[in-house]
Amino acid sequence: MSSVAGKFWAGKLIGALIGFVSGGPFGLLVGAFAGHLFDQALSKVLLGQAAVASGSAGRAQIQQVFFRATFRVMGRLAKADGRVSEQEIDAASHIMNQMGLSGPQRQAAINFFTEGKNPQLNLASDLSMLRNLFTQRTELAQMFMEIQLSVAYADGKLSVEERKLFDKLCRDLGISVFQFEWIHGRIQAAMNSGSRGYSSGYQGRPGQQNSGSAVQLKNAYAVLG
Repeated sequence: MSSVAGKFWAGKLIGALIGFVSGGPFGLLVGAFAGHLFDQALSKVLLGQAAVASGSAGRAQIQQVFFRATFRVMGRLAKADGRVSEQEIDAASHIMNQMGLSGPQRQAAINFFTEGKNPQLNLASDLSMLRNLFTQRTELAQMFMEIQLSVAYADGKLSVEERKLFDKLCRDLGISVFQFEWIHGRIQAAMNSGSRGYSSGYQGRPGQQNSGSAVQLKNAYAVLG
């Protein structure tokens, strides 16, 4: 902080000048000291504003990475067995509704979904950024996989091709077999109970209490806006 505050010198100069005019050499010292305090206060304010701006930019980047990768991977999964079913389209639309997407945001999600269906689209960059994101925000990994599994199970089953793609996704994203199977089991249970799959009923990671899960869900929603 001291090195940064040293870049602010206007307060010292003005304070010293005013002090010298009003009180001579002694006034110069007092004015310079008062100006120094002003410069320090100014530097803290400006640095604080910069930190807030940086935090907002970081969250916007997280949202963009998660949003783009979620719907591109969703499209890839839907097309994994050769044909996108009406049930899978309906499931994707249902998730867009749950996310509150409308207008340009919804169209962007549809565009990413369509891009993901193209087997020529390389998802390596998206998955790499997503993996880096998951190392910092572990709660987002489970949310991501729950969303993808919900779409994959839209037609009532997980095909061999879809299972292979999930295995690859787990390797690329650094998600363990144990974690995937735990999430997979939850989605299967939700399907068997007749629910639509992904919802706000997020239960957290294995072994965690509900209070901790609620905090994780709240954090995930806050990060994703």
